[in-house]
Amino acid sequence: ILRPPEKDDATPLKELSLIVFPVQELFENKLYDFDLVVLDRYVVRGILPTPYYGRIAEYVRQGGALLAAVGPEFASAQSLFRTPLGEVLPASPTGRVIERAFRPQVSDVGRRHPVTSGLPGERPSGDSEAGNSEAAASAEGEPTWGRWFRLVEGQANGGATLMTGPDAEPLLIVDRVGEGRVAQLMSDQIWLWARGYEG
Repeated sequence: ILRPPEKDDATPLKELSLIVFPVQELFENKLYDFDLVVLDRYVVRGILPTPYYGRIAEYVRQGGALLAAVGPEFASAQSLFRTPLGEVLPASPTGRVIERAFRPQVSDVGRRHPVTSGLPGERPSGDSEAGNSEAAASAEGEPTWGRWFRLVEGQANGGATLMTGPDAEPLLIVDRVGEGRVAQLMSDQIWLWARGYEG
């Protein structure tokens, strides 16, 4: 567990990180050594100083890659979108979180895009018959993968929406920013697929 040094709480010492998070080393000295920066449900809490969000945005513009997988915090006042990273993210939050079961859908653009065109369980574009049972969609044209239960409603401001959620809301959006690339997943539920939930 990482926490700012000035914060005092009841976290047992044995559960705290033994070293201070190397913010300066990672975001000043080594940032351009990484191929991809992943921010998974990151909440703006003061651990990362504001100028470093601008450094990550510049890293993307100069050829880096960013994946932001967001949860309910993206719709709050502690959203990454409210930092300089908001300039490179392809979707902005509306402030609403949709919490109901849905089956992620690959969009028409997503069926042709290399990131999502080969997802197992998705019916290939124009395919009316199910192929092999392992990688085919159901007879109704629905994907065979499991449902998710939360989506952060957002407005796609650019890029390509490869997957959608309930009511065709953007779920996975990719974009090119300068020389770099950004992907934004508007849900924190992909772990359900890793666990094999409902397929």
